[in-house]
Amino acid sequence: MFASLNGHLEVVKYLISVGAYKEVKAKDGSTPLICASEAGHLEVVKYLISVGADKDAKTNDGKTPLSFAKNEVRDYLLSIGAK
Repeated sequence: MFASLNGHLEVVKYLISVGAYKEVKAKDGSTPLICASEAGHLEVVKYLISVGADKDAKTNDGKTPLSFAKNEVRDYLLSIGAK
């Protein structure tokens, strides 16, 4: 989660490669993809999507990665059909 939030792509890749659960949720329901989207880390977002992260995951209050995304992350999520 923290690696995604802070844009550490290589750490995210390593964690996934050793079996980290890509849909892990924080207390508020945020996933690594939601964290990366909110923080604007496009390469992390693209990687998580490429390994099957749920592009429409929801926080406890119903917000999706697209809800938090801005600029190029928002454009990318829209281009892949995120809701």
